[in-house]
Amino acid sequence: MLKGCLLLLSNASLRGAELIDGRPRGSKGGEAVCALPKCSNPPRVEVVEGWDLERVRLFIAKPGGPACPPYQSHYESPHGFLGDEHILTSLRSILDILGVELDKDREGFEDAAPAILEAISLSALLAASGDRRGINALRMLRDSHISWLPKMAVCIRTRSDHPTAQSLAMLLEWVADCVKNIV
Repeated sequence: MLKGCLLLLSNASLRGAELIDGRPRGSKGGEAVCALPKCSNPPRVEVVEGWDLERVRLFIAKPGGPACPPYQSHYESPHGFLGDEHILTSLRSILDILGVELDKDREGFEDAAPAILEAISLSALLAASGDRRGINALRMLRDSHISWLPKMAVCIRTRSDHPTAQSLAMLLEWVADCVKNIV
């Protein structure tokens, strides 16, 4: 592992990102994506017992909705309206700049935390190689799609005492700080 890299592990929702150095980056299957190499000391998130149930409670379902919805529009739209078209349109244009598209089953969820974190990773990888698309995308992400991550972190921190949730909140704050200062 490279020192100072952000490793994002997820079931990726973006297609077309596997062209970086000929290695899968952000493609389906949960590969690690190393990005944001200028940032140091990323918090480590370790999954511990009970995380599956807590993850569902926080991000997926409960009566009345999840405790901390993982969508930008929840934190930044008037009345927490999910699927804010202004936010989605902006994110779609960033994905276009990057040359990737959202899987069909994820359309309408461009503002989900995993999709945004993957866009940050791909943008940082491209920017590190000198590709202007990555630099432009990082600037757009910084200006319009990062400010909500600390808000989600506060939600997680106040609504869960699970160690994995607390580490995830720290990681979200670290990503936001890192992207604010990267370009």
